[in-house]
Amino acid sequence: MRQLLVAVFNVILLGFGFSQASQDIEIIEEQGSNSVTLYGINNTLADSEVSFRFETVGFVADENSPVKTTIGAKSKVKLVTLTAPANTECRYSSSISIVKSTKSADAAERKAVMTTSTQMNLNKINIFTRNGCGRCEYAVQYLTDNHIPFVELNTSIHEPNNDMMWSELEKANYDKKNVQMPVIVTAGRTYYNIESLPVLLKSLK
Repeated sequence: MRQLLVAVFNVILLGFGFSQASQDIEIIEEQGSNSVTLYGINNTLADSEVSFRFETVGFVADENSPVKTTIGAKSKVKLVTLTAPANTECRYSSSISIVKSTKSADAAERKAVMTTSTQMNLNKINIFTRNGCGRCEYAVQYLTDNHIPFVELNTSIHEPNNDMMWSELEKANYDKKNVQMPVIVTAGRTYYNIESLPVLLKSLK
């Protein structure tokens, strides 16, 4: 449960092919002076039908639970706004499940023409990706749509890119055997195991 004035936010992630680690779909909150609005962000190139359930104490909701909606590929959708009456202690809990996921035509087209660079460019954003990585596809599409110069280094198409990526991780003192992709190298910094990919991408120039 969450109190409006205490930062304790617990989202239970359910459904096939869906985990908090993958962040294929993220739940974010935006706080107003007396309200919390919850949004679903789809980081993949597939449209997803979701069922969002919530329970509240004190809050007044503008939607009934469950909220059933479709979050389009690379899209953000409002799920519910919870308003706290004056002088009322308010809490909420929520869960989301994927009902159905449908690959978009854009994903198939991108896969058909997928290419990769084989060298880093220190004057640009370098992003290490792999095939089948929804987060990687989201990051590449975001940079493309926002006309941000970048170099994609796909580790599935060109295996030496994988060695290059791990070399950059070692320089950043990362000593684990697994890493969550994408890995982004820019402006002398290496970003890996990125918790909130949309937030990081918005900060890149």
